[in-house]
Amino acid sequence: MSDTAHDPAALGISWDDSHNGAMALLPTGPVWPRHPDSTASRTVRGMVGVHWRAWRRVSDLLRESDPRATYETLRMWEIDCGLPDPCVANPPTSIEGRRAAVLTRRQEGGTTTPMDFINLAATLGYQIRIDEFRPFRVWSRCDDFLNTDTAATGVGPDENRAIGWPHCWRVNVLNGAAVFHMTCRSPCTAFLREWVRGDLECLFERIKPAHTRIIWAYAGVTP
Repeated sequence: MSDTAHDPAALGISWDDSHNGAMALLPTGPVWPRHPDSTASRTVRGMVGVHWRAWRRVSDLLRESDPRATYETLRMWEIDCGLPDPCVANPPTSIEGRRAAVLTRRQEGGTTTPMDFINLAATLGYQIRIDEFRPFRVWSRCDDFLNTDTAATGVGPDENRAIGWPHCWRVNVLNGAAVFHMTCRSPCTAFLREWVRGDLECLFERIKPAHTRIIWAYAGVTP
């Protein structure tokens, strides 16, 4: 088997490559000329054009299998992912924004570590920081806050007792919107520039661990 059998670059063969490959399969001899202007060569070139176009569509299908590069089957990806997301009041209309929504839906809820939530927000164009709070333990420092200390929590004592501070975490939203620009592959009706503000609160509340509570903090958000 050829070493290039599994090389992705092998998918990018040209019409000339197909023509040369087909000509190499012909019998040898004076009645089978290899000159490009010969009748045999031009006939073979026309015949392999159909197969080359079919091969191009196969390579297109492989590209469409990646949601980061999909174009023709983007709507099928959205249907499979249940989009538009009910958590987003104004879903994106640009190709790039719709792709980002597909990636977000496919990645959400896989695991629930802080970095997972940070990466999930980044797919929507948000920069966030997550603060986790810990109750006072026997190995804590002497000057650490106790579990119910409002100076450490930033919330009222009644709310603090109701939610159980060990199961709270704070999401600090550092910016306010994702911006998608019109490209050469965008529909002619697309906006030159589109701002999309996804509802992070709805999204995070849907996939967070059920026993936890999120405190939201917004900084530097522009309308």
